[in-house]
Amino acid sequence: MIRFAFRVNRSFLTYPGHPVTIPKSQTDYREVAELVGPSDEVWVSTEGSVPVRGIIYWGNAGFGDYYQLRVRSPMALQAEWLQLGTLVEVLLYRADGRVEVCIRPWNHARGVAA
Repeated sequence: MIRFAFRVNRSFLTYPGHPVTIPKSQTDYREVAELVGPSDEVWVSTEGSVPVRGIIYWGNAGFGDYYQLRVRSPMALQAEWLQLGTLVEVLLYRADGRVEVCIRPWNHARGVAA
């Protein structure tokens, strides 16, 4: 399982794909590549929402390689608790033969740093 903290930002709230860049500072990109494998498809859910299809996008920018989570269904993640500045925990894991992504409220007791 891969997990990291993410602070909900304007691009997450306003862009149709709800992009979340997977931070190099909190994750090992080799683990992301191994988890996702040859398929980039994932299922994304939040508390209070139905899972929707998404992708883990790989790209390269001036600062180097990066992975970004994107939802395929525009503006599909509708959860009232996802407000600007909210700290959330993002979990990536394999279940039932597919990659699942869970976005849930951050809990200090779980020890994830922002």
